[in-house]
Amino acid sequence: MRKNCMLLHFYIPLSGSLQTVFDAVFIACYNLFFTALPVLAMGAFDQDVDDTYSLQYPKLYLPGQFNLFFNMRIFIYSVLHGMFSSLVIFFVPYGALLNSATANGKDLDDYSTLAFTTFTALIVVVTGQIAFDTVYWTAISHFVIWGSLIFYFLLAFLIYEGLPISALAKTTSALSYGVAFKAMATPQFWFSILMVSVILLLPVMLNRFFWLDTHPSFADRLRVKKRYGAKAAGVVDDKKPQFKRSAATRRSVRGSLRSGYAFSHTQGFGELILKGKLFKNVEQMRAKNSGQKQPQNGLSPVPETPAMLTPVPVQSEV
Repeated sequence: MRKNCMLLHFYIPLSGSLQTVFDAVFIACYNLFFTALPVLAMGAFDQDVDDTYSLQYPKLYLPGQFNLFFNMRIFIYSVLHGMFSSLVIFFVPYGALLNSATANGKDLDDYSTLAFTTFTALIVVVTGQIAFDTVYWTAISHFVIWGSLIFYFLLAFLIYEGLPISALAKTTSALSYGVAFKAMATPQFWFSILMVSVILLLPVMLNRFFWLDTHPSFADRLRVKKRYGAKAAGVVDDKKPQFKRSAATRRSVRGSLRSGYAFSHTQGFGELILKGKLFKNVEQMRAKNSGQKQPQNGLSPVPETPAMLTPVPVQSEV
């Protein structure tokens, strides 16, 4: 999203030029090596809590069932955030490099320096964003996230500094040959990277801390509980209290369950069903009704008598 919006910001001042703001090699590697692997690692290995808490608290699955993390509001927010990020990533380096020069008098407001600076800021911001989004860090997560950032700089040094110019003569990378050392030797380059990172990543970090402190999610409270204890997290245990099963407790629990009734209900057929007295002559009724028309009012073998204040007597099993 950020990369595609930055192309729009580059095309508008150039009035329809077909030149891209980024090198074709880095455009091809962006979705394959720089950003795809960290996203795949996050989707495969990241988790809110461990497997024990996932089975112990099924309430964790409610946000996914109600699409709380993927709905129209989240989609619109992501689009607006991507457009704002593209503006910051493009215009902050553009303003820092405008009418500037190196110590030996070379201009910095050229195409190659702007392209390398903006793409470096883009990779740093995307990598930092996914690092903030990762909750459960594994060795593979560290390798993929930080490895993608290291791989970008190695590839930039290889293309712009390591390979001979003859190998890049027929590619668009020849326009930016030698730009890596040229840009990194200037304070404007590092100022642009720092400003873009602060503007785009600091609000994200502050927003996470604010919601974690004021309106923590159920997963946030469980993570705090695991680290500091249940009292600090304020988590109500969903598990039912476990009692020691014995003959006395089983009899008392069964007796209390069978003696309950509701004042607004009449006595039902539950006691008759349990004792097997509801349809005692069911075979005779079937034979009798086989040749007769079923009555309009249906069968009512047991008259219902109100039992407003008289509970069903229960024999004590003690």
